[in-house]
Amino acid sequence: MPRPTPLLLALLLLPIPTRAADDKPTPLITVQPGNLPIILSSPHGGRTPIPGAQPREAANGAVLVRDDNTAELTLALADAIEHELGARPYVVIARFQRKFADANRAPAEAYTDPAAQPHYDAFHAALKAACDDVRTKWGRGALFDIHGQAQSAKAIIRGTADGQTVSDLLKRDGLDALLGPTSVLGVMRKAGYAMEPDDTKSLTKETRFNGGFIVRTYGSHQGTTIDALQLELGADLRSKDHLQKTAKDLGTAIATFARAHLPKTPLPR
Repeated sequence: MPRPTPLLLALLLLPIPTRAADDKPTPLITVQPGNLPIILSSPHGGRTPIPGAQPREAANGAVLVRDDNTAELTLALADAIEHELGARPYVVIARFQRKFADANRAPAEAYTDPAAQPHYDAFHAALKAACDDVRTKWGRGALFDIHGQAQSAKAIIRGTADGQTVSDLLKRDGLDALLGPTSVLGVMRKAGYAMEPDDTKSLTKETRFNGGFIVRTYGSHQGTTIDALQLELGADLRSKDHLQKTAKDLGTAIATFARAHLPKTPLPR
């Protein structure tokens, strides 16, 4: 019998906290394996309290509120990409509330109660397994980290640590792969979405959101061969009335990018 892959072991489609036979908590994450060199992560859309854990305190700049509808948007986006490309991306979603653990922070800043650690660790184990699987099968890929922001209700704000987290993409295909007509941002701009920074010819410094722990950990500047882009979507784009359209348009944009800039077939075995 073949040995289960790490990603299969992380496949926990349980939105409700339970306890396993050995009394260890079941991680509050949703993980879906994919068959494209594309990974979607959603760290801040969770709605479920972590059993037995105390909430974090709002100190030292800690953000405790949920990015509303980002988990739902990520799943709708996965469906839209599958519709466009005939195959599904990898998906990793935190279902635990951000006020208990923040999956987009380093461990020392992510939680204060040890009861939250297994859920945080499970999220990152699943995300790392997805990145490893993409690297093994395709050699390289792209990670899109889905967030919500309240500063510009109709805008999408980019976070790449000023291009660092997509350094392989920029070296391989140039700035057009991030900002041009076949880029995710370029296709969304053409579809009528506001972009911040609103640059098309040169890389402007990212002043509002310049990439958090996830893209800085898994991005290609770390030698991962995974180009990582944080997308901060405004509240209007995530509202129930607009969520499906946003997901459809973003799915088209990611599919356009994939056709131009990602491997078409897996590596020879």
